[in-house]
Amino acid sequence: MMEAFDRRIRLEEYMETGDLYFYHEDGFDFDPISAARWYFMAAVEGHSGAQVQLGHIYRHGTYGISKDPILAAFWLHNAAIQDHERAKKWLLEMYDNNEVTSR
Repeated sequence: MMEAFDRRIRLEEYMETGDLYFYHEDGFDFDPISAARWYFMAAVEGHSGAQVQLGHIYRHGTYGISKDPILAAFWLHNAAIQDHERAKKWLLEMYDNNEVTSR
């Protein structure tokens, strides 16, 4: 039980650190590359919010990170299957706009 709690806290810390870099908060320099690294650490462990952030970053190719619709769809899909509403909306938009196609 405590292990699951510790994991959840760790993932939230990864996400919050990513947000500090991405949104230039609390004296952190704006650094989307560092933000993406922190989001990735949370995303690979299943944090749906971090998966959505990576989906957004890869969908738009923002701030020096290359646009990659396949990676965007991958991360949004992983968040959507966890019932993340924004992920479902953005993934549907990607399909509707032919940014990706189903396989």
